[in-house]
Amino acid sequence: MSRDIHAITIPDLSKFAKSLRGHLQQYDGVPSHVQLLSMTAKAAGYDNYQHLKAAKPAPAKGLNTKRLFKALRVFDTDG
Repeated sequence: MSRDIHAITIPDLSKFAKSLRGHLQQYDGVPSHVQLLSMTAKAAGYDNYQHLKAAKPAPAKGLNTKRLFKALRVFDTDG
């Protein structure tokens, strides 16, 4: 069975770790992998794991070649 990859970006790792610790402290015993996924998603700022899966990744900021060539037209070979 293939697995989907769901990447998350954590802008504040300290806040994430504190939130995850809080979720783990409220749980008695060892959480299942599904419960751990949910706790991780919540610590990352999502409502639940399904919310994380449904979230679209931020678009990659690629090079806008059209704007680049437009800007390069004002320079000659000496800069």
